[in-house]
Amino acid sequence: MRRMNKVFLFMLFIVGLLTLSSCSPKMAPVNTLRRLSTNMETKGEMYSLQDWNKAKNKYVKANQKILKHRSDYTTAELAEIATLQAKCITGFGKGVTMSTARGVAGVTAGVKSVIDEIKELVEAFGKKDKTE
Repeated sequence: MRRMNKVFLFMLFIVGLLTLSSCSPKMAPVNTLRRLSTNMETKGEMYSLQDWNKAKNKYVKANQKILKHRSDYTTAELAEIATLQAKCITGFGKGVTMSTARGVAGVTAGVKSVIDEIKELVEAFGKKDKTE
């Protein structure tokens, strides 16, 4: 009887893992945005230009993947994505403000270029909405 319980629990664990992994491709970029927005909130004031560029690259890649799986998301997931995108964009904006306050001209210019690239991505996201 005990052996049967262990086998059943093991099978249940395997089914759970398979279920989680099937959601992974569409939720991985959402998790990336979640981590990115949290990192910007907690560590953004210490970011260098290199950190902002890394953040921008993560943001762009995550959003490209989100666009790819856009039809797979529920309305609630799309609302969460929009919230996370807004937090990230706010983080990039704060980066410009903080680097200007610190008097770091190179960082300010770099973060502004990051924001310009993000604007292009947001516009592409909006165009995709209008075509669907």
